[in-house]
Amino acid sequence: PVERFSRLATATRLLGGDVQDLGSGLSSLSDRVIDAAKDADGPGARAFAQLGVSVRDAEGKIKSTEQVLMEVSDALAAIPSNTLRASAAQELFGGAASKLLPILERGSASLEEYAREADRLGTVVTEQQSKTARGLLVQYRKVAEALRGIAYRIADHLLPFLTANSNAISSWLAENNDRVAAFAGRVLREIAGISADLGRAIVGD
Repeated sequence: PVERFSRLATATRLLGGDVQDLGSGLSSLSDRVIDAAKDADGPGARAFAQLGVSVRDAEGKIKSTEQVLMEVSDALAAIPSNTLRASAAQELFGGAASKLLPILERGSASLEEYAREADRLGTVVTEQQSKTARGLLVQYRKVAEALRGIAYRIADHLLPFLTANSNAISSWLAENNDRVAAFAGRVLREIAGISADLGRAIVGD
């Protein structure tokens, strides 16, 4: 699923779309597929039927969201009326329909062509890469929580001092705001430089 989505994401970007809209649209489409599979006479099933698309294969199994997407894309491409095409897309893709329609109305062949381009460009995310990224995210969150804990402890020590000397501190800051701003700027530039070095080290540049 991760690899398939990353291919579609590349196709979306290459065609000028937004991956967030793709994610939102696929989520809406997946919900419609489930609704149609559960209720053959419901609104979800009717929306697909209007396009001549079935959510089940010849064996009666529910098709994957990607397969349905491709079939819906071809069906939308075949609708001559812009108004009817937009209405049909709205029923299946929800709020993301207007953003995705310029991509979907090209048909599945165009999506598949750009998906193959993702392989050529090396932008396909594998399951292992996704797993590694999730692990790094968990570790990052742990570090962030540890830093938050340190900040709370520092605050415990500083708050009494800051409370007792708030007037003096505010006066000093007002008198030395240029110096404080210059110092903060230097610190931020150093942090930016360190971040850039780390980024280059990670990606191997």
